[in-house]
Amino acid sequence: MGKSLISKIIIGAISVIIIIIVIVTIMDNISKDRPDEIADVVQQYKNETKGKLVKVDNLTDLYTVKVCIQKYYENYCAINCISKYSSGENDIGLTSNTAIQLADEKNRNKEYFKNVTYSMLAPGYINKMSITKDTLPEDAKEFENISVEVYNLYCITEYEDVYVYFVNGIIRNSDTNEGFEFNYIVSIDVNNCTFEIYLDNYIEDIDFSNLKEGSEVAFEIPKSIEKREYNTYSVVAIKYDQAAQDTFYNIRRIMLYDTEKAYSLLSDEMKQKYTSYSDFKNYIDKNNKKIFALTYGSYQLKSGENGTVFVMYNSNSTIKIIAYFDGFSSFKFYLEEIESYK
Repeated sequence: MGKSLISKIIIGAISVIIIIIVIVTIMDNISKDRPDEIADVVQQYKNETKGKLVKVDNLTDLYTVKVCIQKYYENYCAINCISKYSSGENDIGLTSNTAIQLADEKNRNKEYFKNVTYSMLAPGYINKMSITKDTLPEDAKEFENISVEVYNLYCITEYEDVYVYFVNGIIRNSDTNEGFEFNYIVSIDVNNCTFEIYLDNYIEDIDFSNLKEGSEVAFEIPKSIEKREYNTYSVVAIKYDQAAQDTFYNIRRIMLYDTEKAYSLLSDEMKQKYTSYSDFKNYIDKNNKKIFALTYGSYQLKSGENGTVFVMYNSNSTIKIIAYFDGFSSFKFYLEEIESYK
């Protein structure tokens, strides 16, 4: 009886092993006959979007691009700021420009900032425009505190680690609110944490302020971006609260200092209220001091038809500003005065 039971157990175990081997063999053959469906979808998406603009729909991309542009332009402006604040070519004084805060370090001179700036420019841009360290573009402002405002941001990609961003925005002097519009191309290698920049005059036949998703763009995307001495960046985790606060102050600034730009960003509902630029300008002029005094208070996060919606309030909840994002590529805004504000 005992031997019979043992025999049955052995036969059963062998049967289970055979069944497992058969199942594994069948599954292996199926996997060979049917490629991974997710991989197929990803490859299909890459093929369909290759060379075509895609909306940027996350904060990490948006702020990474802003960090790279700010790093470039701070160092670019520092070339002029050195002459303005130093007692000698190689002896700079401490200014509020973050690029030259460490004024007591060695080699913080004009040549240093030329090298830094040159290192951040894309070799393709340098070659096309015949740029050298001594013939950098001469439109650098003497901005000492710089902020970067992005109003249109689209991306193209071909390789796994490199993304090319087409950026329209404003570089502003935070002290005086003087600013100028820019159209840059920023290539980012997420594997090496490196970047390179193409300035305004690299592609002249594209209206960066009116980019559309799906549009084809002729641009040679590098497989990787070489790590040079100064063209690296650090990824910063940005929370929605910080993005909402930045958006609030961006809108306040453009209403005060770039009113035409602000009017172009009004939502359809707001343009029904202010049917002409002059109507909107009259409102801004009339309420200039109140708008200037606005400080950020709180926000609500909502989902819109095309992306995120920030519902923002000033510190004493007398005004509400709603930003409707298209992905995180662009936005339109609506402003509502609460009764106590009027």
